[in-house]
Amino acid sequence: MEYFLAHLDMKMWEQLADLINQNLARDTNNAKLVRRGGKRLVTAIEALSFYGVLLKIENTYGNNTPLLRKHFQSVKEELGPNFTMGIDRFEAIRSAFWGPDEFMIALCENFHTATCKFLSDVFVVTGDEGVGEYQPNRNTKQAAEAMGIPVPVVFIPRKPHPNGLLFYFLCTYVENPVGGGEKLPYIMQMKPHLVQGDCTPVEVIKEFLAKYSIAGPKPVVVLDAGFSSPDLIDYIRTWGGQVVMSSGENTYPYLWKALSNSLVTQQWHAAVHTSGLVASCHAITTNKGDKAYQYVLSTATSPSTPPVQATPPPVSNNNNDIRLLDVPVVRAIVSHIPLFAADTLQKMTIVQLREICKKYNIKTGKKKEDYVCLIIARSTSLNTHLESILTAMKTIKEVALPDPAPLHDFYKAHFNFIDISDRRWYAVQEHHGNHNWRSKMLQFMLRYVVLNAWTHAIKIEYMHWKDWHGELGTALALYKQ
Repeated sequence: MEYFLAHLDMKMWEQLADLINQNLARDTNNAKLVRRGGKRLVTAIEALSFYGVLLKIENTYGNNTPLLRKHFQSVKEELGPNFTMGIDRFEAIRSAFWGPDEFMIALCENFHTATCKFLSDVFVVTGDEGVGEYQPNRNTKQAAEAMGIPVPVVFIPRKPHPNGLLFYFLCTYVENPVGGGEKLPYIMQMKPHLVQGDCTPVEVIKEFLAKYSIAGPKPVVVLDAGFSSPDLIDYIRTWGGQVVMSSGENTYPYLWKALSNSLVTQQWHAAVHTSGLVASCHAITTNKGDKAYQYVLSTATSPSTPPVQATPPPVSNNNNDIRLLDVPVVRAIVSHIPLFAADTLQKMTIVQLREICKKYNIKTGKKKEDYVCLIIARSTSLNTHLESILTAMKTIKEVALPDPAPLHDFYKAHFNFIDISDRRWYAVQEHHGNHNWRSKMLQFMLRYVVLNAWTHAIKIEYMHWKDWHGELGTALALYKQ
């Protein structure tokens, strides 16, 4: 239990106990429940004891425990005569086990401060988002909307539980002490999504990195495509770290089209921009047997793997962006677009400009000025750097590297730490009804405190996750300071 309290100290439990008492005092909707639960004030010790019972309920939930009151009674019998809390008291505290936004934020700060004490020389961190399963009923949604504070439920299809409450995380890992090369996630920072539109994924990662205070060199930052942003890459570089980031197909569409050209499965292409940014495309076979491409951007190769054998980059003085490959793979080079003059294009109609764009596969604009600028940029690039472009295209067409693909392997080994954490909780979930979203969010936050405590504890003495989770519940339920 000392590991749990080391990751969230008693000061937070004292604050939570005060909030529970305030919630009980003004909860007119559950006056009968509160009255049955007794009028004495909840202490921090009792709040901890209550949470221990919640852990025990999670640990023993199943088809044979569908009713909360009967489930509580079975847990109470297991805890023995030293556990004196009654079901009415338990339900009263459960109805008030939540806090306002300020408390949620303070809890995250306290948790972050605690975790920093146990870390040094972190090599890699992963930014990710997680969704705690939650679907409010109609009454809860209507009540929240009437107050002008809609429940911040999100829908992310790729998550195991796509509907629920959103959290952002910055985490690292430690090796599982029992061997096998398994990585155990260790959460460094977390931020709950409390209000619709309160922040963007990129803003959250910047906030996390601004608070980063671990001794040692800045780590490699691994991010999935949900955080993909040239601006964030620049920020991480300025911050002093390296980045390995999955990219969506639409981030640099022509670049990915070029790099994926002629690739067969289990092969990869890479290109290096003059700024040092590496772009790598890997052809894979999906679980359904289809061919797919994975796109990764990085400011460096993995220090733990051999350097990426990137295909030779074209030589150019163009430092604006990744433009050298921003051309059609073959057709524009073969037809060799003329060197247009701006005044000539200005005299043309929109229809004529559109025909030029169609003929040379140039992106179209919304206004005449946009068409002129896009045609001039393509015309100048092709005519000025044609030799470099031809060399690059010849290389891309003829040279592909077989697996392993180092950047992609590094990304796959580190991007899903939060999903790995969530799998632990699938073994100890409980589904007794609770429609108070703030209460659910608080419980989701505390689960990561518990996970960090387990990760820390088993480095000293190993115990299986579910067994340790159950023993922690017992220790907290019977805790007497």
